[in-house]
Amino acid sequence: MNAAEQVYTIPVVFHVIYVTAAQNVSDATIAAQMNRLNLDWRKQNSDTTNILSGFNAIAADTKIQFELAKIDPNGNCTNGIDRIYSHKTYLGSDQSKLNPWPKDKYLNVWVVDNIPSGTSGGITLGYAYFPSATQYAPYSNWDGIIMIYSTCNGSSRTLTHEAGHWLNLNHVWGGGEINVACGDDGVTDTPETKGHFSTCPSIDSSCAPGVLQNINNYMDYSSCTYMFTYGQKDRVRAALESSMSQRNNLWSAANLAATGITPAGQLVLLKQTLQLTEISFAVEVQLHIQEQLH
Repeated sequence: MNAAEQVYTIPVVFHVIYVTAAQNVSDATIAAQMNRLNLDWRKQNSDTTNILSGFNAIAADTKIQFELAKIDPNGNCTNGIDRIYSHKTYLGSDQSKLNPWPKDKYLNVWVVDNIPSGTSGGITLGYAYFPSATQYAPYSNWDGIIMIYSTCNGSSRTLTHEAGHWLNLNHVWGGGEINVACGDDGVTDTPETKGHFSTCPSIDSSCAPGVLQNINNYMDYSSCTYMFTYGQKDRVRAALESSMSQRNNLWSAANLAATGITPAGQLVLLKQTLQLTEISFAVEVQLHIQEQLH
């Protein structure tokens, strides 16, 4: 298997910061959100059929997947969910990122009640830092994703989007505010755009006449996001293969063993081994019975 085909698995821990029962999202809800994340990143989401013509051909399976950790930093069994009672849930910020697990071993995801939007207005659903921003303290202590609990519901794509930032993807319009000026994200197959906020126009070529914008991209704010491009796939995989913020240790065989994760590809081999063992056992039992009869 060459590097372009290797499936990278990332161990994940959810830190649920709560006071009320509603904020304390259930294990089942977190599992559903993880499923949504993996469907999107592996291009297994059923709504790829809605991708605008011209972009469906460059919609990519990133071959990156995420799995809740089964071993915690102390070597104890875990379900990958850390529940913390704290009023810091109400003003979600870097100061709400309690009990971070080692960033070189886990993707930390914090779930809080609210993230203040400051002077920008609107609602902040979540945020994450680029790998380049979290190499050194204090930001190295805040590496990961923080999101509000109402978007941890099994259907929201907030986590899909923020994982993109965590793996070095910018918004499709680049830096700055949405809908201000046409911009670029540094990825060759995502056209210039101003971005789209909670809308889904059937067509938009306002930045360059005759050039359609990729309104279905997960790194836009449109209401119809269904895809990453091949260029974005190359960028996120490069981030995982880089030592910047120790992303390249996350999917290493040693780390997957330390966090209790079965490496992608070995599950099939394990199933085949179990099947062969069952067949062998069945044959041995049959031979033993036949010997007894004779």
